[in-house]
Amino acid sequence: MPFKDPAIAWRQGGAPTSSTTRRAARPVQESIRSLRPGGRLIGMGSHPGPRAEIDLYSLYRHEIDFRGAHTGNLREVPEVLALLAAGTVRPVVDSVFPLAEAAAAQERLVSPDRFGKVVLSIG
Repeated sequence: MPFKDPAIAWRQGGAPTSSTTRRAARPVQESIRSLRPGGRLIGMGSHPGPRAEIDLYSLYRHEIDFRGAHTGNLREVPEVLALLAAGTVRPVVDSVFPLAEAAAAQERLVSPDRFGKVVLSIG
């Protein structure tokens, strides 16, 4: 089910005041539309790529606060580690390379079509 269907349906009972967008499956514009007026959109990283098409009037008309956040902070690390350990969240892995192929992994890391983490496997 597309993101916008349940999110926009939720607006009937009150849209969220904030939302995050991290994945190409949820385009930025759909996230903007899911917010109630005065809401906040947090863009985390650039998983969909460095460019997104946004209707600026949708930001202005609804007074949406759009903020970028490249990473978290050290206070969030214990919480994230607990979520990872519980299997609640899983990292998106683009590719896995053996340590002997670290140079190829570095090339993949800077590739513009990379989506997710590049992992070096030891052993």
